[in-house]
Parts: sequence; structure tokens; C-alpha cells
Amino acid sequence: MGNLKSVEYFLSDAPLNRYLEFSQTFRNDKRIQSLAKADGGIEKALANWLGTRLDLSAHMAVMAPSGRDGKTPLLDYILRAMPDALDVKSKAEGKTPLQLAFELNKLSAAQTLIQAGANQATRNHLGENLLHTILTNSNLANQLLLERLREARPADFILSEESVDDRARCAARRVWIVDPLDGTREYAEGLDDWAVHIGLAIDGRPHTAAVAIPALAKVYATDDGPRFHPVLTPPRMV
Repeated sequence: MGNLKSVEYFLSDAPLNRYLEFSQTFRNDKRIQSLAKADGGIEKALANWLGTRLDLSAHMAVMAPSGRDGKTPLLDYILRAMPDALDVKSKAEGKTPLQLAFELNKLSAAQTLIQAGANQATRNHLGENLLHTILTNSNLANQLLLERLREARPADFILSEESVDDRARCAARRVWIVDPLDGTREYAEGLDDWAVHIGLAIDGRPHTAAVAIPALAKVYATDDGPRFHPVLTPPRMV
């Protein structure tokens, strides 16, 4: 599934009409006669066959390659022609097209689905939501953060734990420092003490930072004011 014209043809009445013409031409064939005796006749039998798994059209469109400009014309068409496919879950795993898009690193498709109103609170059959999908794939979490930072601050440099270091950052005035998933082991064990870290250094000195703890729905940022009492006793080993 990747050619828009082919999909437009398949979703039209043309395939059914061609099969009906074929069945009429060979109406004396025993197999055609057998289909004609089915509940609803041969037309219903053919329509059911052509419509098998059609509800997963958006899933298949997500897997289709994006254009060089990052656009997703096939997915756009499917969502216009079959809006009910937007939040359909696959029977095997319960994944919606949006979950599949994030799982496959199809960020353009994910953006298209979100703009179309896809349910961002969806969960699969294991109870996993979009956050699980993104954080299980540290490369995806890293890619999302880097894309958003580059969109907002295209002239800045980025140092990420999950990316190859660009040593040119050492001469840059503004550098973002990112750890997309701090506490991979804790996350895998189902604990809540894992976090996402983002900081900004200007002229080699820390300037702004934020730490998100998604499992606790908490975000701590340098512009929020003090949240903890200063520690007056010296640290000790325990």
C-alpha cells in the first residue's frame, strides 16, 4: 500500500463492479454458482471479501513511505475517505495508527494523525500509552526532543546522550544538553523514578533547565522558584 492512485481505485466501486462483471460472464462456473448461493448473494460475498481488514487502512498508510517533503498524501487521503479509521485498534495488539506511527518513528505520520484529532490518551491491549511507546524507544524520544529544539532554536547546538556529539558545540555560545530517558532500568522495572532532562548552557555556564518525571506528572524547572529546603548538613555515604 503506497500508491495513492491505486488506493483511490481500490476504495471506489470499480473493483466490485469488475468482479461482478466477471461473475456474470462466468455465471455457469460451479464456483461462481456456489458464491451466488451465499447469504446476501454474490455481491455481498464479494463486498465482504474486498472489505476484509479495510478498517486497518490508516495503519497501512502509516507504514507507507513519506514524500521527500515529509508529507503523507496517502494517509491524508485515507483519513478523508475513511475518518473512522483514525482510532481503530489492531486486533492482535490493540495499537491505533498513532501508536504505530510512534513505534515506527514515523513522526510526519504521527503529526498528521494528531492534527486530524487522533486520541492521544489511547492504550494498547497491554495498557501501554503513547508515553510507553516513545520512551521504550529511546531513539524516538531523542528524535522528538531534538526536532522540537531545532524548530524553536535553529541556531543553537545540542548535546544529547543518545546522539553523536558534534564537537563544534564547544565553540558555540548556546548549547542544549539533553537526556531523553534518565533511569532506563527503573523505567523497565515499572518504577516511577525515571525522568527526562533538558538544560541550556550559555557561554559555558548553566542557564536554564527542566526535569520532567512523567510517571508522577511532575515537572521541575529553574524558573519555578525553590521547591526544596536547602541541605544544611554535609552529605554522607549510606
